Amino acid sequence: AALYRLDPDGRVTWIEGEMLTCNGAAFSADGGRFAHANTPSHALRMYDVVGRRLTNRRVFHQWPIGEGR
Repeated sequence: AALYRLDPDGRVTWIEGEMLTCNGAAFSADGGRFAHANTPSHALRMYDVVGRRLTNRRVFHQWPIGEGR
């Protein structure tokens, strides 16, 4: 799986890859953060949104393997 950005002009931009299942994508109410779950790794990842870029990737929460997906 991978993250892509769809620009207003229709252009598609690759953001990040090397994931197995990227789901649960959401932005914070103010648009300043973006999060998604990578189900097989049991990780919820968080990014800061700067302009049109995702920066400062970090694991917001890591469930123990076998607990939570």
